[in-house]
Amino acid sequence: AMMGTIPTARAYHNANQALTAGAWNSLSLNSERFDNDAIHDTGSNTSRLTCKTAGVYLITGTIYTDLAVNRLLSCRILLNGVTAIAVDSSFFQYSLSGSNYLSIATLYKLAVNDYVELQLYPDNNGAFNAESQANYSPEFAMAWVSAG
Repeated sequence: AMMGTIPTARAYHNANQALTAGAWNSLSLNSERFDNDAIHDTGSNTSRLTCKTAGVYLITGTIYTDLAVNRLLSCRILLNGVTAIAVDSSFFQYSLSGSNYLSIATLYKLAVNDYVELQLYPDNNGAFNAESQANYSPEFAMAWVSAG
């Protein structure tokens, strides 16, 4: 069965973002690829994707960093500033240009006004950037899948 417009949004940041080592950093998202349900705001709380239509969503994020050799990087999707609903970590053994990527995805049932953020946790060996790269970093998206 066909339905009307399916709520979707994909936001990104068009500049590098300095990250604090040893802490969870919410990624700023100052631009949008698309947003048909007022899910993202480029003016305030730019790290958030906010549910405006209740249901199950596919939530995805992709990040590239200028991480140095032998560094651990974690990412997560955080619900309402409190609850991690997806987490991933990678140890980057090599410092190769174009090698330091993370991606994350989950399905989660959201209520109206629930919000999610994409966060990075660099290890304690010094800060670095979430790099702005066309079409893949940092990018944070969600799409309505079903009423649940």
